[in-house]
Amino acid sequence: MDVPTTEKQSVDQKLIADCERELNSIPSTDILILITGDGDYKNLVRQWQAKGKKVIIFANSNNASQKLLSVADEYYFVDKKLSELLEVKTRLIQMA
Repeated sequence: MDVPTTEKQSVDQKLIADCERELNSIPSTDILILITGDGDYKNLVRQWQAKGKKVIIFANSNNASQKLLSVADEYYFVDKKLSELLEVKTRLIQMA
């Protein structure tokens, strides 16, 4: 994503604008997957849900906004899921 400015939150603003454009395109995507814990995306989540879309959030458990998680259809903590996947991989390697 090209964000030609160094202003605070410029990446957030660009991402939100891109997601809003996608939401209003025909046909639009049915599921939005966000990898963030930033509560600034709460309104974007609600916009997608208002159009009948599903929103899934992946975030770190130590800094995820409860406001964001409370409006998501599903959310997962990346740091915990990665640990689980590494454990499975380790067990599979040991079994080989």
